[in-house]
Amino acid sequence: MAHGCRLGFPRRTLHFMTAWIALFAVTVLFALALRHGRPKEPPLPPGHDGERQLAELHALTAATMNPRLP
Repeated sequence: MAHGCRLGFPRRTLHFMTAWIALFAVTVLFALALRHGRPKEPPLPPGHDGERQLAELHALTAATMNPRLP
């Protein structure tokens, strides 16, 4: 009757749990690699003047919102 110390889980259940944990870990690592693998914004071309373009955009939107202009 002495079989030693044994877990209450059958061996098959333990294998399935291990497989699910491994699958979850691989999925999380894959998601993190996708998230950090690419830049958030594309690089700007050389000579790009973003401040000038923003100033022009603000001027255009201000001009279209002024109802006194003909």
